[in-house]
Amino acid sequence: MSDDSGMTTPALSDRLSITALAISLIALVIGVSSFLQAILGTAEGYRRCASSVIGPWSKLRRRVFRWSEFRYETRFQAPLIKIVTRLEYNKLSNREHAGNIYLLNEKIDDDGEKPPKQRSWNPWHRYDPRDILRQSLHLTGSLSGEKQLEPSRAEDESVLLDDALGDTDPKLGRTMTRIERHQAKQSKRANARDTLLVSWIRLMHELHVVCGKYWPNEPCHEECNGSDYDKTFRSPLVATLRGERDFYGRQWESSARTRVAVIIMEWTWDFMPEDVTRPLAYSTIGHVVVLAMRLGMSWRNLDRTKLQLSADGNGRSITSTDVKNMGIVLAFSATGSFDFKGLDIIPSRAADKMMCGILPGDPDLVQRGDADSIQRDFSLVNLDRKLIQLWETDGVYRQIGLELPRSHTVESRDRCTHNEVVTLLSSFLPLPGSKLRGFLFSGWKRSQYSTFHFFEPRLQYLTTLRATQQRSVRMQAVLQILEHLSSDFKYAYYGGYVRDKTAQTSSPEHELSLTEFCAKQFRETTIYFKEHGYDIKPGNAPGTWYMQLVAAHAQLSAYVEKDTDHIKAFGRDQIPKDIRDLFEAEGIDSNYFSSALWTQVQLYVDGLDNAQYGVVQYMLFRGFVDKARERSEGDPQDIRDAWWTLILRGILWDMSCDGRPYPGEPVASSYFSDETRVWFT
Repeated sequence: MSDDSGMTTPALSDRLSITALAISLIALVIGVSSFLQAILGTAEGYRRCASSVIGPWSKLRRRVFRWSEFRYETRFQAPLIKIVTRLEYNKLSNREHAGNIYLLNEKIDDDGEKPPKQRSWNPWHRYDPRDILRQSLHLTGSLSGEKQLEPSRAEDESVLLDDALGDTDPKLGRTMTRIERHQAKQSKRANARDTLLVSWIRLMHELHVVCGKYWPNEPCHEECNGSDYDKTFRSPLVATLRGERDFYGRQWESSARTRVAVIIMEWTWDFMPEDVTRPLAYSTIGHVVVLAMRLGMSWRNLDRTKLQLSADGNGRSITSTDVKNMGIVLAFSATGSFDFKGLDIIPSRAADKMMCGILPGDPDLVQRGDADSIQRDFSLVNLDRKLIQLWETDGVYRQIGLELPRSHTVESRDRCTHNEVVTLLSSFLPLPGSKLRGFLFSGWKRSQYSTFHFFEPRLQYLTTLRATQQRSVRMQAVLQILEHLSSDFKYAYYGGYVRDKTAQTSSPEHELSLTEFCAKQFRETTIYFKEHGYDIKPGNAPGTWYMQLVAAHAQLSAYVEKDTDHIKAFGRDQIPKDIRDLFEAEGIDSNYFSSALWTQVQLYVDGLDNAQYGVVQYMLFRGFVDKARERSEGDPQDIRDAWWTLILRGILWDMSCDGRPYPGEPVASSYFSDETRVWFT
């Protein structure tokens, strides 16, 4: 209302003021929200780190305001997956990755100490990375808080999983969660958002499950935890030869226990290429190659020059795509049933090398090069993924100083020589206290065909020593060890061809006792060779005197194998009577008899002193003198004793581990040490 003079009443003025104020506040809210939306919208990639994409890892994403640019940036955390030894883990956890590195399915002592107090409050510190890992390794479904256990696809057994990070109190025992086997229709009841999850979460879960298969078959933690080196072999005598620390250091190089580690890395989305739509985890080609084979996959395509990598098998697959400005981006998928059989691979650095066709040389007796660049390993697979013949230019023969006539290097004739050289140069594979005996190796020639592997030559070695009238003290010691193996471990010594049915049922404890016995005697052979100077480098030949002894045996084997290549095997009815009587006395039951291997051992013994290709002549010609004898020149008997110790060493190595059929085409040896970065989407 207004009066005649046109003046506004106070009531109307108040209403207009309130309306204007409301409109101003609304405009202010809209302006502020638009401003905040614009500012927060500068945090590019924040929505791409949501829980539907990276699961519980989304709790670790955050926006950070950059005042110099007056904008937000998105920071997120993703894993770096590596294979580490205890020494490497200690270095990483004490230096650049302190507090951010965790071992999958590893039992760690809980000392009850409280975490260090933060100097300033940070809302993101309330998220423990260990909890994030637990959720990503154990949960399925929406990953939004529902504690639904991941169903196992093991068909024949339920899987026992340790706590993901193993912070169980060892005094109370290992806390284990039983993952029951679900029906197929139940396993399909997954939230639809799981299809958006990054593949590296599934990869970590599968690695966690496989690592869980290593215990309780893995070495005892009391021996390995808290030390600078993995104390692979405990021997006071060996430790005093060159010092305890030095000995353990060399053992770490070839036989260290390896574990799968997850390092939590923080990234900013500003440096992600435009083609990347989801956060990426990363690793290296060398680690991925080994991890894929530990999961039961075989590599179909492996070409780093073309940025093409693909592997599949055991219900798992890895495929690669080329992302601009990123390099190789891999995607992991698990589509089929998972079979744990055959995955009981020894978790050691030496076994990892053998997967890539690398022969890990013995850390005490095998070394090449000078003191600044000692090399102990031999590459046996070239870039074309073909086996390198030992007699080729870059083969093992040249590296150990052996030159053979071309007629004795025919590819079809040297399989026994090839496999025996590989066995004698290799380091001991099983870890102390572990029941795991399996390994994958593409360096064999027609499986493990050798006089160390089959029961016929083992029986012939034993029979020959028994029949020797004048045995030296060392030969008598070798005979006693072979007698012990053939009696207490008859089933393993004769390859299962035994008549006694009770000997065929071998318990895990019995297998462990066999492995420990072989490890002890193998260690004693190392001590013998070191005491007699076989770890010393000769002045006129490459490598050590032990490598020269192996070369001498290889020459003997090459000449002998050429003469036995034409001998065919016998059936049960064709086995000579004296050998059948020997089978009867030893309790052997076999329908097959390899006459070639039996004859080869006979020719080995007869050819030890051969002037053309004998082991004794080979070593004496190069000037070997036994360090333990007070002589000015070599003695043939010392070399014979060393050769019988070498044979014992090969049998012990072969009986201590079980070779698994190598899946697919061999992997080039150079890929093992390839540090090229690869990403997982």
